[in-house]
Amino acid sequence: MRGCPEIGVGSRSGGVERTPSEDDDVKRPKLTGIGKSDEDVTLGKQQGLKGWRGVLNYLEEKGDVEVRGCTPVAYEDRRETEYSKIFTLWFCMSCNPLPVTFGMVGTMSFALSLRDAALVILFFTLVSTVPVAYMCTWGPRTGMRQLVQARFSFGKYFVSLLILLNLATLTGFCVVDSVIGGSALSAVQDGTTINATVGIVIIAILSLVISFCGFGVLHHYERWAWIPALIALIIAAGCGGQGLGHQVAVPAATASQVLSFGGLVASFMLPWAALASDFSTYMHPKAPPLRIALYTYAGLAVPTILLMTLGAAMGGATPNIASWQAGYDVNAASGVLAAMLHPAGGFGRFVTVVLAFSMLGNLSATMYSVTLNLQMLFPWLFRVPRIVFSIIITGIVIGVAVEAAKSFFLNLENFIGVIGYWSSAFIGIMLVEHLLFRGGSFAAYTEDADAWDDGEKLPVGLAALGAFLLSFGLIVPCMGQTWWTGPIAETTGDIGLEVAVVLSALLYVPMRLWEKRNPPHPPHPACDPAHVMSQPQEKAQEKLAESTSSVPQSTAAQQSDNVAHALAGAGGGLLSMALTYPLITLSTRAQVESKRAQSSTLNAARRIINREGVTGLYAGMESALFGISVTNFVYYYWYEWTRSFFEKAALKAGRASSKLTTVESMIAGAIAGSATVLMTNPIWVVNTRMTTRKSESSDESLPGAPTPAQKAPSTLGTLFALIRDEGFARLFSGVMPALVLVINPILQYTVFEQLKQMLEKRRRVTPKDAFYLGALGKLLATSITYPYITVKSRMHVAGRDGPRENMMTTFRRIINEEGYTGLYGGIGPKVTQSVITAAFLFAFKDALYAYTVQARKKLAMRRA
Repeated sequence: MRGCPEIGVGSRSGGVERTPSEDDDVKRPKLTGIGKSDEDVTLGKQQGLKGWRGVLNYLEEKGDVEVRGCTPVAYEDRRETEYSKIFTLWFCMSCNPLPVTFGMVGTMSFALSLRDAALVILFFTLVSTVPVAYMCTWGPRTGMRQLVQARFSFGKYFVSLLILLNLATLTGFCVVDSVIGGSALSAVQDGTTINATVGIVIIAILSLVISFCGFGVLHHYERWAWIPALIALIIAAGCGGQGLGHQVAVPAATASQVLSFGGLVASFMLPWAALASDFSTYMHPKAPPLRIALYTYAGLAVPTILLMTLGAAMGGATPNIASWQAGYDVNAASGVLAAMLHPAGGFGRFVTVVLAFSMLGNLSATMYSVTLNLQMLFPWLFRVPRIVFSIIITGIVIGVAVEAAKSFFLNLENFIGVIGYWSSAFIGIMLVEHLLFRGGSFAAYTEDADAWDDGEKLPVGLAALGAFLLSFGLIVPCMGQTWWTGPIAETTGDIGLEVAVVLSALLYVPMRLWEKRNPPHPPHPACDPAHVMSQPQEKAQEKLAESTSSVPQSTAAQQSDNVAHALAGAGGGLLSMALTYPLITLSTRAQVESKRAQSSTLNAARRIINREGVTGLYAGMESALFGISVTNFVYYYWYEWTRSFFEKAALKAGRASSKLTTVESMIAGAIAGSATVLMTNPIWVVNTRMTTRKSESSDESLPGAPTPAQKAPSTLGTLFALIRDEGFARLFSGVMPALVLVINPILQYTVFEQLKQMLEKRRRVTPKDAFYLGALGKLLATSITYPYITVKSRMHVAGRDGPRENMMTTFRRIINEEGYTGLYGGIGPKVTQSVITAAFLFAFKDALYAYTVQARKKLAMRRA
């Protein structure tokens, strides 16, 4: 097979030197490093094996360990021409008991016959594997991991949402793999020698060794590991072949059953699309796309169809065979396989061990992708070697898997039922971006070597984010899960996946067109063919801008700028709260519930869903969105007005800089916060009442059996009922702790502004910087002021649940009844929500402010 030509040297074929032509679709990016800088490489060579970086450099040069993280693979490093490795990798990842486990769900949980389950598996696997195979072909052409490519639609910062979702998905699969492998080891000796916990630890650590080494070792292992796995599965099927015919009689399948199980099958396949190109980035740039796609398609579809069908047969026969049922009750699918092999004696136990270790192929590859995703989550993590994350994720997987094994099939259904929806929406957006807006050309990704990591050269991502989030407005009613069945799904079955792909693609087209026509910043000089300004002219203009920036704006201009900041703050608040509202619900309920009703965040979420459905997590969201938009508009308007007042006063006083001091920032925040509290407190009283809904049942805060969900009152209905029953003054309950809490945004915004000013002295502040600074400020502010948040929430519901109390009385009652820990109820989800909301708020606000200013300029030009 042909080798990969070295850059600047060319390759020889038949004695004729050849270099790729200038019009080649794939440009050669000038990238350096394998997860480290040139300085690190030089330092490592100079120091030999001194220090951990020197050891890593040595191991990488020997080819034993891949240190490179998620940075694109340079053209000259993409030299793998054994394309069949793609097939063996996907085949090995799918040739294990994992598909068997999913197949069992069809006959055991969805009550399908073997014939119906097999047909559903066949059709939905053949269809859902297509996008994965196609997106795998992008790796050789770009050298980029899949979610790095996603930056070209979701932007550099908003792609973090996808990364978080993908990390949750991959970690969930790692947990499932570990439980299956650990349970199989436990089933060998009926748990007497090795229990499930020890088995999980063994499987996870062995997977760590492979994922630690990286791409080369992973591909080499996957190339051969599927052979014993396939033999073991064939032996298991042969030993239990007679029992597979004893299928449970079930009624004819309904459309709802077929679509719901089909959605589960597709949810098993579609998440691979978010990491498809992770395993092909080292392939030669001229790798035939059709061969890569076919290898991927066959490697995934063939074993999945066969093994899921085997699992469906096992699930249908298990209730009729006592030994299989006993194995299932203890070790789920692994127990059934062990029971099938039991007649073979010691050899059967050996085969069971082989089946347990066959999970390493899937688990190690998934862990490998997790390490890459963790590096992409935050830019500063790029400097952390990938192998460090291998160790971290192994510890996380072991801890979660041990707990998940206690109720495996229930956890499996709940997990898999959710992950497919986001993956489908992601696929729809990515395909539209690549095929429609980039014309299917890979040069659009690689012609600028730095574009993948430059926020100004990438789309902002508002179009992709908007299409992604808005699509869930119709996806949710089409979902059919054990914990939630939407009104549409009640009739049709689960069609959320189909809706996600189509709707996200349709929404993305107009939004992306609008985003391309209204960029928040002018094109980067390197990407703008119309850029003719020389460097000296640029510097002269920068100095002119600096000299004129100290001139006070006119009253009208300043008023307009205040409104722009206020609108941007309101819009940023809406978007960030919509993303994190379930965490607000959990923290608010924890703040107002009694001590005996408190539980972990996960248990609290489960109780709400069981009692009220998924919509319970969004109780009062309409009032919250209205409240946050008004609150942020008022706050940012008054803050910007106060800040401009201080800046003008500083200039009149002859101060060298008009920048606000720390004291002035705090005063501006106090004025803005006080005005906001007095104007918006009634909105938040109504929202707290709607979020807690305690008036629906006197026992609702107690754990127990699910109660029939009652229709939630509207915002206006809650407002009118509150005024009618408790009086108008009740709308201002909790004002005193709310005024004390003015220090929260003061601390947050002061920290943000001071750090921002420090950063501005060195370089321009980007939305990424705003994201991190906002998160840091909010983390500090919320941790300090949380007791007042709890007291405010208690006072908002006081009068409905008991006598009215002032702030100090509420403090004393909580401490006397629940201890000091009562003041921190729900702090976990609240801090998480606050930090995420603040981070996204400042990132959204900067982007929206840029759009607002640009729109205002365009409007002024049209009027002129």
